[in-house]
Amino acid sequence: MALNRLLCVDERERRPSWEDAVTQVMGDDAWKSLVYRKTETLFGTGDDEKASNTPEILMDLYRKKLQTAFNCVSSPALIRNTRGSPLYYLFWAGPHPAGLKGASYVLGGMKQLSKRARSKPMR
Repeated sequence: MALNRLLCVDERERRPSWEDAVTQVMGDDAWKSLVYRKTETLFGTGDDEKASNTPEILMDLYRKKLQTAFNCVSSPALIRNTRGSPLYYLFWAGPHPAGLKGASYVLGGMKQLSKRARSKPMR
């Protein structure tokens, strides 16, 4: 989600240094062709347009990168704030399937927490 916040919707507001940071995290700039698409206008090709599903695109790419480095990678758990807005995706990555089994159990349980349970203060 932090990577998504670095990427501007409007081409005129894009910051190359922010996009370089995303490229550094991803390892290459293949994400650009998936996230930014040229718009077609009546007069030809227009500005780049940011895809509406950018967070999912970046999450999928990042998970694929993790799978090249680790034998076992969990499905992502989307962590939300108390108002339901997405904060980040949480993954587990490691060398052993036993760790994946435990991580899948924990991350799967996080999805089942109700909004009410998440918003209760800890004691």
